[in-house]
Amino acid sequence: MDTNTQNTTNNTTQPVEVRTEIGSITVGLGAYKGLKKPEQKAITVTEQEIEQELEAYRDRHAKLEPVADGIVQTGDIVKIDYQGYIDGSPFDGGSGKNQALEIGSGGFILSFEEQMVGMKTNEDKQIEVDFPENYHVRKLAGSTVTFHIKVNEITRKTLPELNDDLAKAVSYCKTLDELKEDIKKNIVSYKEMEVGKYIKDVLVSIPVKNSLVEIPESLIDIEIKKMIADLEHHVKSKGITVDKYLETAGISREEFEAQFRTEAEKRVQTQLVLMAIAKTERMHVTEDEITNQINQIATMHKTKASDIRTHLIDGGNYTAFKNEIAMRKAVELIVQFSE
Repeated sequence: MDTNTQNTTNNTTQPVEVRTEIGSITVGLGAYKGLKKPEQKAITVTEQEIEQELEAYRDRHAKLEPVADGIVQTGDIVKIDYQGYIDGSPFDGGSGKNQALEIGSGGFILSFEEQMVGMKTNEDKQIEVDFPENYHVRKLAGSTVTFHIKVNEITRKTLPELNDDLAKAVSYCKTLDELKEDIKKNIVSYKEMEVGKYIKDVLVSIPVKNSLVEIPESLIDIEIKKMIADLEHHVKSKGITVDKYLETAGISREEFEAQFRTEAEKRVQTQLVLMAIAKTERMHVTEDEITNQINQIATMHKTKASDIRTHLIDGGNYTAFKNEIAMRKAVELIVQFSE
């Protein structure tokens, strides 16, 4: 999916003053109209993709039945106690009580799950797991970890038959054939959405690459703080703090922020270029557009639109919210005038 070279040969820029949180910045805006769209292959859906979705329906509607005297098999859901040791010492994040795990799902490292196959209820076992060098938790990367495991409970899935009854249970479809056709339509819609996103990303990257702008470090720092705030919100929903997340990952906050810097710089540059396009094209954001966007967010999060508006204003984010709408309009313009 290559872009046409004509997208990168015109380096003529025009200066545009853009207002930011720290003051005005001059953007040397490159060409953003008449860009060449990347070539795309026709969207297709294979039988295998449809079968995978059908199996996912069966899995989600499976019945779980206890296996009192059986042994652990791939696909079973087990509840276990475990404690990990590195060089004979326990480590943070290396233990759990009555932890649920589907064997073969990849919820834990694969060799951990594989060594549990054949265990019985109430059985204790000691296993060794070699973590790869590129493992995402630094303190475990390249290490051999000893785990003491006890199986508390084994449950096994009974999958429903793949028939018209399943189709009725999982959808509005009356037959299995109708469900297959519905699945196919949904896959096509998803792929179309992904293609649309890819085209937008490629087209937006062209004026970003061809524009000239010196980004103040303070703007990058602000963006890093926003990214960290987003992460804090995400991990908080999982019941942990960012510091605990970093401790588990084995990296310092300074290293973490350094990893964010490249992405933050890219985001800021893109935002500045899109804001310059919006200004050049005199893209005014109306109150109706703001209200519609707030209403959509309120519906999505099942809250009051007035509360969201108050939160934006009190938090000093109303202007940034308005700018985001303008930037989306700029993206749509780039796509609209592409070839």
